[in-house]
Amino acid sequence: MTVVKKHGQKEEYSPEKLSQSLKRANQGTGEEIDINSLSVDFYRIVEGKGFITTKQIDTIVCGLLYIQGFTKTLTSFMSYDEKDRD
Repeated sequence: MTVVKKHGQKEEYSPEKLSQSLKRANQGTGEEIDINSLSVDFYRIVEGKGFITTKQIDTIVCGLLYIQGFTKTLTSFMSYDEKDRD
């Protein structure tokens, strides 16, 4: 699956990058997340797609974190993403 980044660049989807982002967002929150399980849930949603945008990835990840009640990690993930936009 190809990821279309914010400025139009394209790269191959990397589950490792998603895991790293989740680990960083989760640090210091006190929430115990099963990152592998979250990654599997994410992949089930996007399976079969030829491409996906980073905004779609962010939306799906935020939804999964919210549904599972990881609000501190969600807030951290969103804050990191907003800083990345500047």
